[in-house]
Amino acid sequence: MWPGMYPGYKNDDPPIKADNGLSLENTKKLRMLSEMLRELVFEALDYDDWKKAKHYERMLRTIEDVIGHPKYYI
Repeated sequence: MWPGMYPGYKNDDPPIKADNGLSLENTKKLRMLSEMLRELVFEALDYDDWKKAKHYERMLRTIEDVIGHPKYYI
């Protein structure tokens, strides 16, 4: 399996970088959390809760930046 390819991989997902300073286990946890946040964004938009949707979106982008770019560390 290529780096960045994982079960549930979507074309618009940023790839998982092997050199991001995180262990594979932590990267998997962050990926799972980002998928859950993506669902929460859509759910908040369904209820017209724009403030929550924007907050979840910011959290989602931050996590995906950490996973996708090696210069960010947690």
